[in-house]
Amino acid sequence: MEIEAILKELERLGDHFPREALEAALAQREASTPHLLQAVEDATRNIGRGMPDEAYVLLFYALYLLAQFREEQAYPLIVELFSTHDEALFDANLTFVTETLARVLASVSGGDMRGIQSLIENPELNEYVRAAALRSLVCLVVNDLQPRDAVIAYFQSLFRERLERKYTFAWDVLVGCSLSIYPEELMPDIRQAFADGFVDDPGYIDLPYIEESLPTGREATLAKTLRDRHHQLIDDMIGEMEGWMYIPLDAYPSETESDYVQQPSVAPMPTQKKVGRNAPCPCGSGKKYKHCCLRK
Repeated sequence: MEIEAILKELERLGDHFPREALEAALAQREASTPHLLQAVEDATRNIGRGMPDEAYVLLFYALYLLAQFREEQAYPLIVELFSTHDEALFDANLTFVTETLARVLASVSGGDMRGIQSLIENPELNEYVRAAALRSLVCLVVNDLQPRDAVIAYFQSLFRERLERKYTFAWDVLVGCSLSIYPEELMPDIRQAFADGFVDDPGYIDLPYIEESLPTGREATLAKTLRDRHHQLIDDMIGEMEGWMYIPLDAYPSETESDYVQQPSVAPMPTQKKVGRNAPCPCGSGKKYKHCCLRK
């Protein structure tokens, strides 16, 4: 399959999952990589000019493919793309940011934390992007791309000086990420953050829960974290995307194939109402969204 045909097949949602095109792109890594990088560059250049329509999905295939390639040239481009202040990008693609961006960043970083750190430490950025960047550091640790001690030291610097000295969502996520890689050395800083009122989420994670988790031990904690798919690198992008890009016909009550509906969880969804972080969770749990399904 020629590169031009691959790109045409991947550009927009069609009536089938483009497995053949994706397999061809994976098989022709050297030839396809420049075009995938260009797709990310084009998305960055077009920020502020309006979101593409909901059928345009090349960017997301590109991000997944580059992540599976471990393509380090993609790292600064992806950091630049998600450094935008254009909230339309995040409103339309919140699922990708909250579910997958951390893993993509970790997969293309080659273990380099600098681009990730620039996202974390910029208080002007979208809060979910900063959260994804923090979680990507957990991915680096459990996948042996960064020593745990280096990330613990960086987390300590965030607790002590690098994060803004007021409550933001980043504080909640920092505490959660500390717990994911075993927080023993960070406990004085975590206790101080709670005392200072920087952690605003006792319904999600509170200090007694953290204290009680310590007997679990470092190795068991890290092993549990690695088993969570949210902390695994991108290794089977076809298997992952096929599972949610196209819903089987028998999932719908319709009797005719003409009623088949494609459900791209990652593609731009301008008509989907964004759930506010402090709004009731749509799942009906009675908790705030930030205390419930946002973390999932």
